[in-house]
Amino acid sequence: MAIKITRTKIIIIVIVFVVLVGGALSWFLLFNKSGTPALTDDQKNPDKVNTTATNLYFSSRNFDEANKAYDQAIGANTDPKALAELYRYKATLYLNDKKYDEAITLAKKSDGYLPTRFSADLLGEIYLAQGNKAEAINSFKLAISRLDTDGYNDITINTKDYYEARIREAQ
Repeated sequence: MAIKITRTKIIIIVIVFVVLVGGALSWFLLFNKSGTPALTDDQKNPDKVNTTATNLYFSSRNFDEANKAYDQAIGANTDPKALAELYRYKATLYLNDKKYDEAITLAKKSDGYLPTRFSADLLGEIYLAQGNKAEAINSFKLAISRLDTDGYNDITINTKDYYEARIREAQ
């Protein structure tokens, strides 16, 4: 039995082939090796991710989606400074949700990537919220000790005064 191939059948076969190849190529370009959508630069940028996650959390109290935004950005980053910022922002999310133990773990991860007064300050705030005044005081003192060494140049006498006031409040 001979199959009669007409011009219409050839055109349909070519169109189906182009659609299949185009779909496969689109899938490859859109998704990374893990099968999840590839993140844009904005979805990796710590400040932009923080804005997105903060809006998710505070506008709709959607902790899970905010947390997911941080996790995706953390998984897509290798830069220690970006990771430090993302873990610090994520720790703040947990602090706001009163998940203090998790917040401490995340703040310590941030500090492990890049020890700054900001991570020490966050630890102080978490410990204070948790009621652990001794650790809060130690963390605020650590923040003071990092004022001249953490690479941030916005050091003012007011910053030191702020941390000293937080220490007095914790005593």
